[in-house]
Amino acid sequence: MSEFSIILINLVAMLIAYFFVYPRYAGDDLKKIAWLDVAIGLTVLGILAPFNWRSENNFTLLPNWEVPWWIFAIVTYAVIELPFFASYCSRRNLWGAYKVSIQENFSSSSFTATASTKSVHKQLADTKWDWMRKPKFMRNLVIAANTWILGGTIFLIQVGDNVWASLAIIHIAIIFIFWFMLRTSVRLIAEARDEALDERMIAERNRTYFTAYQLFSSIVVGLLVGLMIYVVTQDASPESDGFNYVLSFTWPQVQALFWFIWGYAFMAPSMVMAWRESKKALIAYEH
Repeated sequence: MSEFSIILINLVAMLIAYFFVYPRYAGDDLKKIAWLDVAIGLTVLGILAPFNWRSENNFTLLPNWEVPWWIFAIVTYAVIELPFFASYCSRRNLWGAYKVSIQENFSSSSFTATASTKSVHKQLADTKWDWMRKPKFMRNLVIAANTWILGGTIFLIQVGDNVWASLAIIHIAIIFIFWFMLRTSVRLIAEARDEALDERMIAERNRTYFTAYQLFSSIVVGLLVGLMIYVVTQDASPESDGFNYVLSFTWPQVQALFWFIWGYAFMAPSMVMAWRESKKALIAYEH
């Protein structure tokens, strides 16, 4: 596939997004626009992947700068989107809301506390997503998220350099869907700052983070133990000099490891809180 073909597909995606999808399904909601933009971008990559996966052609992004197809696709997607986004915001007078949104994101008290006070208060009063907050659904959601992360990771580690590796895009997209559903099921409390919560909620959030820290620490320790087992195994090999080690990863394996760690780093607090809330609700129901 040529550079022109990728640019044309990106342009068509922008036309569909800004003249149909965003006006109809997002309107003036910048957060919905952002989520839809991620979904559309991943869809475009998913469409391009089968045609370019084994391509040996390097795409010229700038004079004397050749890059893989996916970098070319992402960069041109972003460049093409800029005038569309600017026009959309101007037509709907969204620049003020966009500035406030940027300020809220940068004013977060920590890297993982991503939910603004306004978003948390909105979730606490909102009943639209109550179907996600039923005990059995929350428990099944946690089980499904863990199953998907582990299953997808194993699949990407095992898959070779072929068209099946393009399914990494779907794996990433579904991880984001689980992230959204988990944080919504617990009303963003697991990611909220102190000023957005009362004392009871702060105490519950802190207990959740302690358990999530233990969970994530166990995962990291497991990865380190696996690395040490690999090193010891290599030392036992007759070809080893006992000092130098060679680790080789395919692109799908890098994606598997990255999104495995990212998934648990960002979803562990919501997973723990959803599991605890579902357990408490089931116990109360039985009594």
